[in-house]
Amino acid sequence: MYCMPGLNFLFRFDGDLASRKTVFTDGPNRFDLDFDYKNIDQKETSNWVLSCHKYPEYPTTIFDDDELYIYLEGKIYNKDHATVSSELKFLARNIFTDGSGAAQRLRSWLLDVDGDFIVFCWNKLSGQIALFNDVLGRLPLYYYHTESEVAVSRNLKFLADAIKKRQYDMMSMAQYLLIGYCPHHRTLLKNIYRLSPAGLLEIDGKRSRCSIKNVHVFNFENKPHQSKSTRENASELARLMGQGVKNRAESSAKNILSLSGGLDSRTVGAALYAQKIPFEAATFIDYEKARQLDIDCARDIAKILDCEHAIVPLSAPTGENFLRLLRIKNGRNYLGISFLLQFLEYLKQRHGRNFTYFTGNGGDRIARDIRPNLYFQDMDELTAYICRRQQFFPEDELSALVQISKEKIRQEVKEILQSYPENDLVQKFIHFEVHGDALTRHVEGDDRTKHFFWTATPYYSVPFFQYIMGIPDEQKRDFKLYKVFLDQLHFELVAIPYANIVAPVGSFRHKTYNLIRRVRKWPNPVRFCLRKLNLYPAPAPPQHIHSPHFIDCFRQQIETCTVLSDYFSRPGLEKIISHPQNYKNEALEVLFTATSMMEYFECGKSTLEKFLSADLSVPSGSWDWYRHKILNDKA
Repeated sequence: MYCMPGLNFLFRFDGDLASRKTVFTDGPNRFDLDFDYKNIDQKETSNWVLSCHKYPEYPTTIFDDDELYIYLEGKIYNKDHATVSSELKFLARNIFTDGSGAAQRLRSWLLDVDGDFIVFCWNKLSGQIALFNDVLGRLPLYYYHTESEVAVSRNLKFLADAIKKRQYDMMSMAQYLLIGYCPHHRTLLKNIYRLSPAGLLEIDGKRSRCSIKNVHVFNFENKPHQSKSTRENASELARLMGQGVKNRAESSAKNILSLSGGLDSRTVGAALYAQKIPFEAATFIDYEKARQLDIDCARDIAKILDCEHAIVPLSAPTGENFLRLLRIKNGRNYLGISFLLQFLEYLKQRHGRNFTYFTGNGGDRIARDIRPNLYFQDMDELTAYICRRQQFFPEDELSALVQISKEKIRQEVKEILQSYPENDLVQKFIHFEVHGDALTRHVEGDDRTKHFFWTATPYYSVPFFQYIMGIPDEQKRDFKLYKVFLDQLHFELVAIPYANIVAPVGSFRHKTYNLIRRVRKWPNPVRFCLRKLNLYPAPAPPQHIHSPHFIDCFRQQIETCTVLSDYFSRPGLEKIISHPQNYKNEALEVLFTATSMMEYFECGKSTLEKFLSADLSVPSGSWDWYRHKILNDKA
């Protein structure tokens, strides 16, 4: 089997550690077939055990003295070893001695530091424990706590195996099947949560107390750079991007850029080039060979940046690819993108693990104007829009499938929106997109890569993130800011077509594309009138063609995994698998990811094991929005 590298921690309030610790210490050795993974850096006391299962190059650091034991997983980019040691010890002492003031000091430090990390602190004198992550939550970490124990892990399955009464959270399942991810800190498992960005978990064994809180939540309504011109903001972004790639490259022996024909990866490449940082580029060719322009643009970009460029053709995904991704991420990644594992495995075989894999992930959310082209009168309208805009299954059908009313599902989404600090409804939508999609779905996707080697994106450099989210959205509209930003880094790259629209950014064709895109978002009555006048063509009917092997595998899973009937409507599942042509490919793949996770956790095996060599790809000609979006995210 496979798992993610990272820490596993178990604390017993009653001190009965012996009967429970093997799940966290011996368990990982049974889960991974990458033989260079080892269970190392183990620390144990009478009531808790900490271990880290990883490959040698995966970054971890220990700071140990007579008073404190501090375990750092990940990287802090903009500070040297001595400074990190001093500052973490200062923070730990504050957390353990100054409750209210400590949270503010930790918040200030997290907003000042640039890194992807988790920090574990133990006060040897008092026995107190604190655990916190970076302000963007770049290393997904899961936990549960009961009256008798607290468990924390980078691997969801370890917690699922450890928890005594495992159940599934069907409200989270409803959200997952509606929009493709759980937008809050909940997971698909009841009482197992993901630690939110800037999360702080504290344990006081003497008082048998565990507390979890967030020390910072971003408010995207604040736009401190509103008075500056587009060029002034673009210049500062170029400087911060340069600093971000420099900080990340300094800690690496080698740098590889994931390059596509999109804007985000070429911008990262331009920053690496401007900083005179040596790097190589790699581009994959999707198994349908549907994006030749993407390859051509990437080749032209690599030529301008004067870097070695590998083009890697991928095969259609098999059941083995699906199964490996299921075991690595435990349902936190769509199984439909498992073909990417071939690309990551190629890079690992060619370069080893001791390099940093640079991507442009995040740029498609924070560097663009993602405001909806609508005005919301109240929270109910915003909630309805979110539930409609990207739904994988119709709300009524989804409600029947998970056996929760549509009103309750919407109310849960509404409460998440209400928890955000913004007052403006459009800015609440942006918070939902950035926090939910970018800092959940994107981060989980990045985390998949860390199973193979370390990956970083300068778009989530904390200084860059804070600055660009403080720029008014109007400057980002129609890529105005992006064009000037890229021009500041490398003007020649602006002229290379943006592969998604087959035109350079800022060109007449690009402006026409943006206009058409806005028209497509006009309210339905306007669109209806335009279509009646033959001024706006109706979209072509979608093609719902599915791999016969995939459908056969899904059908066998539904028929043999009886636990699915405990949570889903059996008639609902049978309706879907009996009429798959009525559902988009991405809808079936999202549902299959969820049911496969449940089967894997509850039965200890997977129907995919019967289809290891089978081609589970979507048939030619049906490369739909979902897979197109995944490739854009890789840009």
